[in-house]
Amino acid sequence: MPSLGYAAPLLAIDDVVRLERDHAVTRKVIAGNEPYLDGHYPDYPVYPGVFIIEAVHQTVLRYAERHFGKASLLEVRSSRFLSALRPGDVLESECTFKLQEDGGKLQVSATCRHGDVTVAMIKSTYAVGLDAESSGRAPRAITQENARKLEATSPRSSGSSGSSYGHAELKTLMPHRYPMLLVDAVLALEPWVSVVGIKNITGTESSFARLNDSVGADGYAYPCSLIIESFGQTGGVLINAKRKHDAAPADVVMLFAGLSNFRFFAGVFPGDTMEHRVRLEKDLTDFAVLSGEVRVRGQLVAEAESIIVAYRPASGIATATRRQTR
Repeated sequence: MPSLGYAAPLLAIDDVVRLERDHAVTRKVIAGNEPYLDGHYPDYPVYPGVFIIEAVHQTVLRYAERHFGKASLLEVRSSRFLSALRPGDVLESECTFKLQEDGGKLQVSATCRHGDVTVAMIKSTYAVGLDAESSGRAPRAITQENARKLEATSPRSSGSSGSSYGHAELKTLMPHRYPMLLVDAVLALEPWVSVVGIKNITGTESSFARLNDSVGADGYAYPCSLIIESFGQTGGVLINAKRKHDAAPADVVMLFAGLSNFRFFAGVFPGDTMEHRVRLEKDLTDFAVLSGEVRVRGQLVAEAESIIVAYRPASGIATATRRQTR
C-alpha cells in the first residue's frame, strides 16, 4: 500500500499522463473493489461524485508539489456531474491552472471524461506556497448576521427539539452503507425545513491509513471530499424523511448532481465532531437544493451555498450497472 503525505479516501489517480506549467492530465481506472464503493448504493455501485472531486484534488496536489510545494483547497466554486461512472470505466481528469496576480491563489478548471463522454466539470480555488502553509488551521468566526440566519432555521432554536435518529435508524432513510455512510446521528430534524447531523472523526478512519509516519499535524486533515459527502448525506436524511412522509415513489435514488461555492475555512482533525446544519431550499419533482454550514465546537469550518441532488429511478441505474459490468 503506497504511503501519502495527506489523508485521502482512496488513490484517486493511477497515472499522471501530462504535467505541464499550466496543464495536467491524470487517469484512474474504476475498479470493482475500490474503497467505499460497496457502501455507495450496494445493489448498483456508482462511483461517488465526490471522488471525482478527489481525483481533481489529487491532480492539483501533484501539480502544486512540483511548482509551489504545497496547496490547500479553499473552495469548490462549482461542479456539475453529467454522467455516472461505474466499475470498469476510466476517469480522465484534465486540469488547467491560472495563478492569480497576487501569486497566492490558484484557479483550477477541470473537465473529467470517460472516453468521449464528459462526466463532470469542476472549478476550484487553492491557496498555494506560503499561503497554503498558513491556511486552514483556524476556524472562522460566525458573523452576527449569519448566526441569526442559521439559528432561525435550526431545529433546536425553533421551539421544538424536532426528531432525532441514531445510526441504526439512519439506515431506514439512507441507501448508503459501511463504509460510505458518513453520518453518525441526527440531533434534530424539522420536516421540510432543516436538519442537524453529526459525524465523529477518529484516528482510525480509513482515510488516514495511507499516511506515512513523518507527516505533521496538517497531514491528518480529514479529506474535503468526505466533508462534502457527509454534509450531503445529512441533507439526504432530511430529503428522504420528507419524501417518506409524502409517500413518494420508493424506486428513486438520490444522485449528487452538482454544487456551488462550497468553502473551507479550517481543517477537521481526529477528535473533532463535525456538526452539519443543512437547510432545504427547494424540493421539486426531479431535484432538490440544499444549503448550510459545518461547525466544529461551534466554530464555522465550511459552508455551502448550494448542493443539488437529482432524483433518478433506481431500476434504471441498476440496469445500466449490470449491463456495463458483464
